[in-house]
Amino acid sequence: VSSWGALEGEDFLAIIESNFLGLKSNRYIRRTVSHNTLVEESGMSTHAVTVVWEHLGRDSFPFSGEYHARVRIYLSEKASDINPMPSFQHGIAFELHLSPFQKKILTFSYSMPAKNEYVFRYWKQSGVKRETLQKSILLPPSFRFGLLDNALCTEELYTITKPELMEDYRLHVHWQREDDILRVISHELINPSTICIEFSSPVKNKPHLSICCRVSDSTGTNYP
Repeated sequence: VSSWGALEGEDFLAIIESNFLGLKSNRYIRRTVSHNTLVEESGMSTHAVTVVWEHLGRDSFPFSGEYHARVRIYLSEKASDINPMPSFQHGIAFELHLSPFQKKILTFSYSMPAKNEYVFRYWKQSGVKRETLQKSILLPPSFRFGLLDNALCTEELYTITKPELMEDYRLHVHWQREDDILRVISHELINPSTICIEFSSPVKNKPHLSICCRVSDSTGTNYP
């Protein structure tokens, strides 16, 4: 287990803000995080992140003055090619100044190993009220998702939006080459108790495969 409770090899992101002025003006700050992952056939993945801060306060609102915070962005220990250059090991730090009606945008990118699965964990900072997380994963054209949030998905693009995020978010996905996806090519009923099924690839390498079928005769009687 690495820092922040992230497991070894997980893609990890935490955005931590410390309000210097103590005005509690962060109640008027809306933060939107867009995390976009591009998986490469080489077994690596590149990640483009955009963070938008918006000050929704007005001069007439109580404690709605300038928002001045120290922002620290923590990444996985496996992150490489961080751009811009990290301010500290596996992270970026800067000071954020926002006046009412103002908006600030930060973009950065990095790389991570990703062979046939990907685990992403977003650490939710306590006290941040208005926060939206947008996450996308794009596979190469010859790849398809296998198990996605415990459901079968055959697309090459996955997107999800978590508005008003209230807790940590974790995503675990698998993928494989399209040629390796098991498909039924043909089937033939040999006799009432035997059916022959032809698959697109050998099933001996798929120990979790289970087949359930039901056969009906000319009278409509079902035989499990």
